[in-house]
Amino acid sequence: GPSRRKTAVRETEEAMPDTPVSGGSGSQPVGFESQPATALGEVRELIRGNAGAILLVVLACLATAAVYLWFAPPRYVARATLLVDPASSSMPEEYYIESQTQLMRSDPIVRAVIGQFDPADIVQDDKTFILDQARTVKGLLGEFLPTTASSTQDADPVQDAVSTLRRNLAITRPAMTPVIHLAYDATDARRAADIINTLIQVYMSHRQRDGITSAQQSVAWLAQRLDVLRQQVDKSEDAME
Repeated sequence: GPSRRKTAVRETEEAMPDTPVSGGSGSQPVGFESQPATALGEVRELIRGNAGAILLVVLACLATAAVYLWFAPPRYVARATLLVDPASSSMPEEYYIESQTQLMRSDPIVRAVIGQFDPADIVQDDKTFILDQARTVKGLLGEFLPTTASSTQDADPVQDAVSTLRRNLAITRPAMTPVIHLAYDATDARRAADIINTLIQVYMSHRQRDGITSAQQSVAWLAQRLDVLRQQVDKSEDAME
């Protein structure tokens, strides 16, 4: 009867769970928390809990930068441009110009440049700040520590100067052009310019010597070839007689 029907409907309603009905694409289940909001809250809590450590790291970085700017010497860059003529070589233009850039970095050229300067001055131009400070500390400790014979023999100021000059020297070449750009980085503006000018002079002298040597070799080859041809002509004349 009607009473039984009402009782059945009431029992059915009580048995149904309290789940929301999804009425659209934007609906979410009850109790669901947004994931980005939760992650942002965790980051805030992490920052609040470690604010002292974070501030200490920032201050340490600023102090390190201030110490570097205070003690690091100013640097100067001298630049020059060379126009290379590949017509004097039988090599293809690309290979010839690339060989000239390698020639400027070669050991004979670099050592010839260093020979006109004090190697200790060039070593002072080392870009590596940590190595420069380590060298300073080592020099201070050397005044109080005894110097052994092996340490003095291992030190080679010329080789150190060669390594420093190569690190501070930049040689670039724009693609498909016979132009070579030179740049040298140093702690003294005059020394940077002098090293660039000396490098160009040594390179040009080397090319002139190579040109003279090549011309002498060509003349010697031609003379030898003329002797061979003269002997062949003499043999031909003797055979005709």
